[in-house]
Amino acid sequence: MADITETQGGGNKRSLHISQPRKQVRVDLTPMVDLAFLLISFFMLSTVMGKPRAMELNQPKSGEPMDVADCQVLNILIDKNDKVYSYDGLNVQDMQRTSFNGNDGIRQVILSKARNIKAECGNYTSGKPREIICLIKLLPGASYKSMVDILDEMDITSTKTYTLQDPLDEEIRQVVEKQLLAEN
Repeated sequence: MADITETQGGGNKRSLHISQPRKQVRVDLTPMVDLAFLLISFFMLSTVMGKPRAMELNQPKSGEPMDVADCQVLNILIDKNDKVYSYDGLNVQDMQRTSFNGNDGIRQVILSKARNIKAECGNYTSGKPREIICLIKLLPGASYKSMVDILDEMDITSTKTYTLQDPLDEEIRQVVEKQLLAEN
């Protein structure tokens, strides 16, 4: 804790007045250091670490495989210039060009497709309503930002089933053809 030591003051014998002994106070700070470490360790152990704010990527649940109808599938392709192309089902020739614009871009395409599935596809054999399935395909040279943007669109539109895939050769040819048509 604290120690008080007395020392004789005035080493000069010629002084006329008698000096009083000086009292020196020495404070031992060891208990304060111990307290600081106890407080630091308490707050470190009792603090809840922040949860990550990124979206959760879940693996498919095991169980009965469900049949997928062509009318459920929306193919989304993104090229190196952040241009977005989409088409329904297996019909690559019906590919349409869009963008990430919120008003008339890919978000509206996804929402429109999700609304139309109930009328076009009906229900599964189990009786559950069918949901949209998005196949996201990044063309060579597509940026990481574009991938994050399309995954954000999946989260915004509450699309539960989507996957990242490699584009087919026919899809790449169709995108090149659409780009040439857009340039003319």
